[in-house]
Amino acid sequence: MRMADSSDTGFLAGNETRLTRLACPECGGVLAESALPSITFYRCHVGHQFAPQTLAAAQAEASEAKLWAAVASLEEQAVVLRHLAGHEPAPADGEPPNEQRADHDRRAREITELADTIRVHLTRPGQSRLQPDSEMQAWWTSRAGDGLGRPLGATGSCRAESRRG
Repeated sequence: MRMADSSDTGFLAGNETRLTRLACPECGGVLAESALPSITFYRCHVGHQFAPQTLAAAQAEASEAKLWAAVASLEEQAVVLRHLAGHEPAPADGEPPNEQRADHDRRAREITELADTIRVHLTRPGQSRLQPDSEMQAWWTSRAGDGLGRPLGATGSCRAESRRG
């Protein structure tokens, strides 16, 4: 019986033993456990099905893919903060430093450090099974810069650079 054919909100198929707190690595749906005399397997309501070892491998792969996505997201956030810092007005002579500019720069450095920490862990030998291929890595690197060809950790104002070129 398909889920769509049932009005039971606690739907379990006849051969499914119990619902688990595990999420399907393919779609994020709840996994039901089916414990048969000779085998145990897990299935989501969409129909993705996993043996225990396959589920463990798929969960590890999904977790690593999410960590790579987090690295990209953090790097993009740092770029935006650097951009904002570069567009804050510089203080005139004798005025106190612009606190918002300094805060954007500080937050960008912190976020970059976090992204770097995750990347270092993911790229350690024997740790990562999903290291981006060279084409993907080049794409991430080009996006991770500040938009002016500088690497993510480069210093200097975006505003000053854009006036030169």
